[in-house]
Amino acid sequence: MEEGHQADTLDMQRELGRINEAVEHFGVQLDALNNELITIQEENQTDDVTQQIAHFEEQMRHKKDIAAEDALDSIVRLQNQLKIVKRRNQLLARENTVQQKQLNDRAAFLKSTTQELDRISYVTGWHENFVDVDLSEQTTFRDSIRDMVTLIAKTTQELKVAKVLIKKKENVILTIQKESEMTNEHEKKLQKVYNDIRVRQRDTRELEAKLQRLHTENNAIETALSKVDDTQIQVANSIQYMESDKEYLADAVTEMKVVCRRQDNVVKAQLARQQQLQKRLDHVLKALREMRLEKEFERNVAKSALVPSASREEPEDVDMILPEDEIIPVDTHRLLYKDNEMMRTNVARKNMLVLEKESAIQALESKVALYIDAHNTTAMRGDDIRATKESELGVLTSNLEAQHEQYKAELDVLLHTNQKLKKAYCDRYQAIKHRRPLKSKRATR
Repeated sequence: MEEGHQADTLDMQRELGRINEAVEHFGVQLDALNNELITIQEENQTDDVTQQIAHFEEQMRHKKDIAAEDALDSIVRLQNQLKIVKRRNQLLARENTVQQKQLNDRAAFLKSTTQELDRISYVTGWHENFVDVDLSEQTTFRDSIRDMVTLIAKTTQELKVAKVLIKKKENVILTIQKESEMTNEHEKKLQKVYNDIRVRQRDTRELEAKLQRLHTENNAIETALSKVDDTQIQVANSIQYMESDKEYLADAVTEMKVVCRRQDNVVKAQLARQQQLQKRLDHVLKALREMRLEKEFERNVAKSALVPSASREEPEDVDMILPEDEIIPVDTHRLLYKDNEMMRTNVARKNMLVLEKESAIQALESKVALYIDAHNTTAMRGDDIRATKESELGVLTSNLEAQHEQYKAELDVLLHTNQKLKKAYCDRYQAIKHRRPLKSKRATR
């Protein structure tokens, strides 16, 4: 019994030593986290961005003192710094989240360890009321754990305060951004006003130039009016000459109308002929492209050869421009006939390809039907296997429940045996304690 008691005591001491090492390790990590928090707070209080924000707020209180030429540079600089601060705040928030998670995990581990220690003490009976167990170290460890939990709560509160400070700085940065956007809008409006002023100045210059031209024309008109009296005699003579030329001009106009009417008919005929020849040329070029002879045609035939020599002169007869019984050249007929034959051959080849594709589609449809049948067979087989496995799982579950009940009964027996052993040990210890004074009295006698 004494050997068993010593072994249990050694186990308890080892467990307490392990818990002590874990608590010390967590204490070191918490000190490191506190140092990091202090460093972050000092950086937030002494960084350049905070000083620039304070300087900007001071300038916003005295907006009249800000130079107009420095406003845009200040806005651009503040926007760049705003982006940097946002990025840093995101990184700090992410780091705070990770540290908060680590603290929560460590607090949960300490809590679970304490609960496990209490449960072991309660089940085995080796608690602080036991006679030979010195629980001063255990009490010290529990006090250390409570101090660690208090320190964790304090660190969590400091993290919350740091988050609040970061939020305030973000609000200040957003305010600065809004003010910079308002400044940009004011600059855009000012630029628009400047553009309107430039437009008005340009219109004013144009009106002044127009007014100057009107003055010049007015002076010229006044000079001409002063000379009218001198030229009235010359005008009368000119009218007589014009009356004499009027009849001659009327005859010339009549002849020109006849010529123009004939030329209009010629132009209409030329346009119709041009459309006809253009349509024929399009058909010929299309046939050349389909037969892959376009490049060879352009390389060997000059463009001037496409126009007949008779058509190069300026025709004046409509019958010559649009002949009634026109015959196309033999080479053109052969080219178009050969192209037509090639098209028929291609159509027949495409029909053969269509028949081949239809046969392939039918073969694929038959394969798909076979695959569907195989899939259905596999699905039915899988359903059978699943039903078999479910029945096996039910049998295994019932076996596990029976083993659980058996282990529970064995645990109750062991607990009952432990209580008996503890009671026997206490009785024996009391008996030994009563015997020791008797031996001391005999020794004195």
